[in-house]
Amino acid sequence: QQRLRGIAYGGPESISEVQLSFDQEKTWVSAEIEPPLSPLTWVIWNYDWSPPKPGKHMVSVRAIDTKGKIQTSEITRPQPAGATGLHSIVLDVLNA
Repeated sequence: QQRLRGIAYGGPESISEVQLSFDQEKTWVSAEIEPPLSPLTWVIWNYDWSPPKPGKHMVSVRAIDTKGKIQTSEITRPQPAGATGLHSIVLDVLNA
């Protein structure tokens, strides 16, 4: 098992959930969120992942704020409503 970690920020709204997708955004799983220091701070998230097999695996991450606004894959300018676009990386698994 591998622990994936990251941070998320919701601008003027707190983050209520962070989700990860390992199948090109078809399905999503929820990460564990550590308690934030205040409502307007970054949140640290964790997800324990069991790679299905060795090789390259893409993971995409999105955040959901306390008003239910879901981060979208469309990339837009950060002004006036905040940045969008998902963060995706490729994980290279040597042993599963």
